[in-house]
Amino acid sequence: TPVVLGSTDITDSIELPVGVQIRGTVTDTNGHPLAKINVSVNGDNFNAGTSTNGNGTYELSVPVGSYTVRFEEDSGAHVEGCIGAGGVYLAGQTDRCASVTVGASGATVDAAMPSGILISGRVTGPGGVALTDMWVAARSSDFIDWVGTQDDGTYSISVPVGTYEMYFRDNGSTYVGGCYESGVAGGLTRDGNACTSLVMTDSPVSGIDAQMTVERYISGTVTGVDGTPLTNLSVYAVDATGAIVPFNSTPGIDADGH
Repeated sequence: TPVVLGSTDITDSIELPVGVQIRGTVTDTNGHPLAKINVSVNGDNFNAGTSTNGNGTYELSVPVGSYTVRFEEDSGAHVEGCIGAGGVYLAGQTDRCASVTVGASGATVDAAMPSGILISGRVTGPGGVALTDMWVAARSSDFIDWVGTQDDGTYSISVPVGTYEMYFRDNGSTYVGGCYESGVAGGLTRDGNACTSLVMTDSPVSGIDAQMTVERYISGTVTGVDGTPLTNLSVYAVDATGAIVPFNSTPGIDADGH
């Protein structure tokens, strides 16, 4: 709340909540401490962050409450993630992050971060123009993480050992998204059955580039013979060969028939 100063003094008081400690140790999966790991806690009314010291330990003062706790390393040498149910470390950004209850005695939250392998590339638009703030995701059967592209269109994402498909999307709906398919012009397909699998073992993979085209829309209204809008129907586009053009999701019709 702004305080307006006039010709007289103003006396006010602020009551600060009592702080309790969230503390813990961050290691790799072999138990070696990790320094300079970014730790963030997020609650309904309070957020805070810090980084681990040379011993891999950290400490944050927070009000009593419930928080999600996330861990991230700037270099990508270890996979970012959060604490899930039962205190298990979940690699990747996931909706399965659990709330950690911090009572009057505080809480200890440790994390063991798996080693990360970098997938990198560049996202462009028509004419090779760099696209910034495009959404890039690496997905496997038990992992998903995403990043945004930089000003020059580049991205890098850290993943554990595994097999992944790469997805690209424009949240602004200007460009057509899809998944990475090697060997095709632009490196991008909207056919979910044609996504190229990247097998990540111990070496980084670069050159996973995608060229996105400008999105165009087909729209209309579906009615019955009496002009009443029809709902819960599916609409598909068919190309010149008679094949159904794949969508990222099945298009539907709203309550007005659109």
